[in-house]
Amino acid sequence: MQKKLNTFFYNYLFVTTAIAAGSLFLWVKDAVKDTKVPTWISGIDHYSFGIFLSHIIPLNFLHPLISKYFSTVWVIPLATISAVIVSIAITYAIRKLPYGKYVSG
Repeated sequence: MQKKLNTFFYNYLFVTTAIAAGSLFLWVKDAVKDTKVPTWISGIDHYSFGIFLSHIIPLNFLHPLISKYFSTVWVIPLATISAVIVSIAITYAIRKLPYGKYVSG
């Protein structure tokens, strides 16, 4: 009998994690099958790969700035929203460049 917590099954590389992730994906996929997607989500989806590539740049600048003026409760949602908006703008600008769509997805 162990006196401390055994985290063997909590490892993110364990097979149960893959099963849980796959099950959650299939459940959400089935739950939203007939749901109409709002236009703002479709807009974010259109730029999602570019957001993924560039989000850390605005986040590194915006998070410390927002942290100075707001409490922790507000920092995460404000930093998230502002980083997504700035990342969309960066992706949009990159796509306007020649061959930019090949870089930003």
